[in-house]
Amino acid sequence: MLVRHFSTVALVVALPLALANCSSDNTSSGGGGGSGPAKAGNSGVPSGGSGPAAGGSGPSGGSGPSGGSGPSGGSGPSGGSGPSGGSGPSGGSGPTGGTTGAGGSSSGGGTAKGGSGSGGGSSTGGDFKLTSPDQAEGMHFAKDFTCAAMNGTFGAGVIPELNWTGVPAGTMSFALTFIDTKIGEDKAMGQHWAAWSIPAAATKIAKGTTTFSGDLAGTKQTNKYLAPCPSGDDTYEFALYALSAPLSVTGAEGTATSNSAGVAKVLAALKAVTPLGKATLHGTSSAMGK
Repeated sequence: MLVRHFSTVALVVALPLALANCSSDNTSSGGGGGSGPAKAGNSGVPSGGSGPAAGGSGPSGGSGPSGGSGPSGGSGPSGGSGPSGGSGPSGGSGPTGGTTGAGGSSSGGGTAKGGSGSGGGSSTGGDFKLTSPDQAEGMHFAKDFTCAAMNGTFGAGVIPELNWTGVPAGTMSFALTFIDTKIGEDKAMGQHWAAWSIPAAATKIAKGTTTFSGDLAGTKQTNKYLAPCPSGDDTYEFALYALSAPLSVTGAEGTATSNSAGVAKVLAALKAVTPLGKATLHGTSSAMGK
């Protein structure tokens, strides 16, 4: 009986120990352990390290839907290469990139101002210009400025008004020639007229001028102004030279020398100096043509 009682006691004592061991096993790997369903232990489900709700590897764990690689992870829709990334619509080459519609050559570019303005011809020496209200650049001379106004008398006619602006710095005097360029300045019939020692203060020659006074006082000229009187359609050139000193010419003035001979001397003197600038004005005429 003693032996049987002892066995019973031993069984009663061993049963709790066995149950405790079973409970310990379940705690480490069972439903209430690291992945168990409800135990609140170190690895239980509700707050366990890896349980379904907050576990290390559960749905909300490190690799779950909200984990490092989940929809909101580093490579998710808002990641470094997402729609707002460095190469997105507002990137360096987007619509507002470096190459815009306002290019270097606008409609108001520097080539809009031509060499010949209203009535003006070409020039050297910056803005030095020769113009006339009576003669537009390259146009036909009006009848009043040709020999046709004088019944075709060769050499008759009046000079149109001439104006000049943009005089080069250092100008001390001017010289002016009138040449039929179709015939040539080296031929007598092409040498129509010349004036020199025009004062630096002068800015114009009035229409029909035959003698010089006022701002033009001291100006010298060949015999007289010979207006256009060609039988064909010739081109003529007024050329105004800005000079750093009065032009030295001998034997070209007055009635003692023919007009063409005087013009030739003035042209020769001009070739011996370097003008500060030259401004020209052109016109055509067929005064005696049919």
